[in-house]
Amino acid sequence: MRILIISFAYPPLNAIGAFRASKISKYLTEMGHDVHVLSANSNVTGAKSDLELEEGRIHYVDYFDLYSYISPLIESKFKVLSFLGRGLRYFISPGSNRLPDWRRALWVSPAYRKGVELIKEHNIDLIYSSSSPPACSIIASKLAKQCNVRWISEFRDAWCLNPYNTRSRIAHLLECRYEKKILSPAEALVTVSKPIAKVLSKMHNKVCHVIFNAYDKEDYSTKENVEKDKFTIVHTGSIYPGKRDPTPLFKALSTMIANDPTIADLVEVNLYGHRQERLLKPVVDNLGIASIVNFKGGVSKAESIKAQKKATILLLLTWNNRIAEGTITGKLFEYIAAARPILALSYPGVIKEVLESDNMGVVINETEHIKSFLLESIQHWKKEEMSLGGYNDNLGAREKYNWNHQVSKLSKILQNGN
Repeated sequence: MRILIISFAYPPLNAIGAFRASKISKYLTEMGHDVHVLSANSNVTGAKSDLELEEGRIHYVDYFDLYSYISPLIESKFKVLSFLGRGLRYFISPGSNRLPDWRRALWVSPAYRKGVELIKEHNIDLIYSSSSPPACSIIASKLAKQCNVRWISEFRDAWCLNPYNTRSRIAHLLECRYEKKILSPAEALVTVSKPIAKVLSKMHNKVCHVIFNAYDKEDYSTKENVEKDKFTIVHTGSIYPGKRDPTPLFKALSTMIANDPTIADLVEVNLYGHRQERLLKPVVDNLGIASIVNFKGGVSKAESIKAQKKATILLLLTWNNRIAEGTITGKLFEYIAAARPILALSYPGVIKEVLESDNMGVVINETEHIKSFLLESIQHWKKEEMSLGGYNDNLGAREKYNWNHQVSKLSKILQNGN
């Protein structure tokens, strides 16, 4: 098939949404499909990820990012400017699941025009859009109707039913109506977990298939020795205080060190990601564990994978709230591939089901239970039992979570529709 993938996020952007689109395009191509990608030119200046498709098949459209002016204001030392920045952020959100999406508004029209050009030039059979942001669905909907092309819409996160976004009842109803209008030309839907698929299918009265996020075996082919000098807890990715929040872990470690000061010589926590020190250092300092918590900053995907594979335990953070039951971050599958035990601070929904089905890790949210788990794990580690009691050591169990397996399922969906 000749497929046009529309994804706002795509490498060299170093983000989980970009990785999903990249892997799907890579493996669809390897399976014989003729794939082109329409994406945004994000002008990446920090850590970058590698391109996995020929450059001539990736079509970037420039856009003016209004938020680039707001972020410096928020971080300004001057209170007036910081206050102004926070006020503007209310109207021009950095997030990607609410309307109006002023941040990406200036991308929609030029991306649509480029899409028309690509559909005609390459005789595209099918459009596959990957949202968020909603802009991807909006562009795909217009293209599907204008060019009479099949369209299957993917949601990495729900749109107006996203539990992370709060809005007034009237705004919610209006946005749901708009979402239904935009999605009406879609032949079928795709998402990342069964709970999200259930609500999307009901809302749009369409078949909604589940294609997990996954890992690429090629990314994890290099062997790394697990750290033996330190009991190392590693988290890679974004932090959201109150929603993706390591505070329960920090409290457990603080209590452990208070009871046994030698723990501070054994344990270290390494956090990889942007802006984490600003968000978490006050908490760390207040709990008296600054000496064992290291803020590593943003790193490349390759460096992130290396850190994951050397970790004693991998820390997974999602929102511990019933409404996030279906949230299943792509980070989970990276951690599974790294073959290290996983400690998840998460609502015990889909993540608990995946972790416990093949003994890959545990979901724990209570500080005392985290403390007990860590103390038991440290005893295994001292004996050089690096699986900490048999966690995530079944190679065969991981296979169903690799991209080759997941995209094989997707390829059949794209060919057969609903």
